[in-house]
Amino acid sequence: MRRTPRLGLRGYLVGFFALAAIAPTVAALPFIVSASSAVADKRTVEGLRSAGQNAGARLARTLYTPWRQVDGLAAMASREDEPTSVFRIRLDTARRLDDRLSWIGVAGPNGRVTAAAEGMLEGQDVSARDWFRSGLEGPFAGDVREALLLQRLLSPGDSSEPLRILDFSKPVRRASDGAVVGVIGAHIPWSAVRDLVREAVRPERAEILLVSRDGTVIIGPPGVEGTRIQHLRGVLAAGQGVVATAEEEWPDGGRHLSVTMPVPGHKNMPSFGWSLILRQPSAVAHAPAREMAARLLPPMLGVSLLLLAAGALLARAIARPLSRLAASAEAMAAGQLDEPVPEHREHREAAVLGAALARIQSALTACPAPAAASAAASPQPLPRRHAEQRPAPAALADAHQ
Repeated sequence: MRRTPRLGLRGYLVGFFALAAIAPTVAALPFIVSASSAVADKRTVEGLRSAGQNAGARLARTLYTPWRQVDGLAAMASREDEPTSVFRIRLDTARRLDDRLSWIGVAGPNGRVTAAAEGMLEGQDVSARDWFRSGLEGPFAGDVREALLLQRLLSPGDSSEPLRILDFSKPVRRASDGAVVGVIGAHIPWSAVRDLVREAVRPERAEILLVSRDGTVIIGPPGVEGTRIQHLRGVLAAGQGVVATAEEEWPDGGRHLSVTMPVPGHKNMPSFGWSLILRQPSAVAHAPAREMAARLLPPMLGVSLLLLAAGALLARAIARPLSRLAASAEAMAAGQLDEPVPEHREHREAAVLGAALARIQSALTACPAPAAASAAASPQPLPRRHAEQRPAPAALADAHQ
């Protein structure tokens, strides 16, 4: 006798619909999460890049104001008919109008300061300074340094912090023949630049670093400010003055996503060679990607469960009438003909099968079995043994006499 399978049609259908509902979600989930993470990470990088661009543009515009003073005063200094006393008044006025000018003055070709705002450093020899030597050749922007000559003039007596400045310089050319007759220079306090960079608007928990051309972090978190970093891709990109995005371990601890971009120039202002690095902890930078994936997962699971529920209802609608008809056929096979065949109209197969079983049951009920009918119509002969024991009528008469 063949063994009846334990799993019915309904089980097979439910399993099929479960696989059809869950398999696409499981297969598509990694791709959807990867795509959503890529979109979220791209937005994070764009946010860091936008903050860096805004900070760089603001820094360039801020420094352009003192540079414009230097540029304009260089043209005025080229006039041969203007006395030094009059030009000194112009220098005083420029310094009073712009508090970002710590010092501004003109040095002759021998390196001696001939005129300066408020007379500071007049007569001093500045021929060894980079701003003077570079200014003889053309417009110059000098990176941050300590102000050795201005320290005692501009810093409070009780200040232990060295005075740090930036330099602007430009050659003064004689109007008649264009020969270099001196250099005009200006010093900008480093504190103004530092405060501007540190106060720049940036994304959540992002840090902004100002890096010089040689890879030194001149403004940044305490763990890296003042250090020279050469092994990080973001800092190497800063040394080359290119835009770059990197995610790597930093020496002050932690993994960060960073965006590097050069500080843009502004009009004719010479470049300092700086780059800005916007960095954000990787856990914070990738948080939007995880949140987006978490938002996508419940709807996908909800759709899968909805499809599974619909599949279970459909499996029940298909399998239930067939199961009942199978039970009715099994009862007829056992000789139980008194129960009517259930009628089902859920689908065509169930209706056709039910009608066929009803006709079979009706035929079996109307026509009894041939063996039973023959037994009921024919009398049964007596057993042969009993017939032989019955005495004949003549023998009974003789015995009686």
